[in-house]
Amino acid sequence: MKRGSIRPEARLFFEFVEGQVWFGETTPYPVSGMAAYSPDDFDYQMGRFWTLPTL
Repeated sequence: MKRGSIRPEARLFFEFVEGQVWFGETTPYPVSGMAAYSPDDFDYQMGRFWTLPTL
């Protein structure tokens, strides 16, 4: 497979709790939301769609 090609992948998260292994989540994204956005305000623009509850 050449560099930069698209390939299916998933990150699996497991937790070890009180001697047992528990499945946490599956993430189909390779950078886990930590990629740089272009243009710079893209992250802000997407965040405007979220409404968080008042604590």
